[in-house]
Amino acid sequence: MSIVQEKVILPAGQSFRLLRWRQNLRDVEVLVAPNRRQRLVGEGQHWHFHEACELICFESGTGTSFIGDRIQPLSAGDVVLLGSNLPHYWHMRGPSSGWVVQWHWSPSAHFWAIPESADLERLHKEAVRGIQYSGRSEEHTSELQSHLNLVCRLLLEKK
Repeated sequence: MSIVQEKVILPAGQSFRLLRWRQNLRDVEVLVAPNRRQRLVGEGQHWHFHEACELICFESGTGTSFIGDRIQPLSAGDVVLLGSNLPHYWHMRGPSSGWVVQWHWSPSAHFWAIPESADLERLHKEAVRGIQYSGRSEEHTSELQSHLNLVCRLLLEKK
């Protein structure tokens, strides 16, 4: 199986790219502004990598995650944190839905210099091989979805 390098383009004036899929990993929406979405053909069903880091929340569906050299079961409520340039793909069994937040901050970015980012920097370094949080309850998943909705609204309102 060949691997594809995906070019992640952040919306103009934003530090994050917010994505959502509702049925399958090919039909993805980029949340660009309040009530404004752009269609995107997702790469999630193919081996791919990109410079951006990703936080993925699987709301529904089951399947298998392939992250670097690891293979693990995947189900609704799982949350995955991926570091930069980490090959990955998702083999879903049937319909699925979820959210993705993508970002890329260089190691020299000012963000890493503030004291509050110290814990995040450690987590960022651990994500180099990928971190999968499994077995989360539906309550935790909907709480994460609420947080992602808030992040989306805050980021998009500043436009």
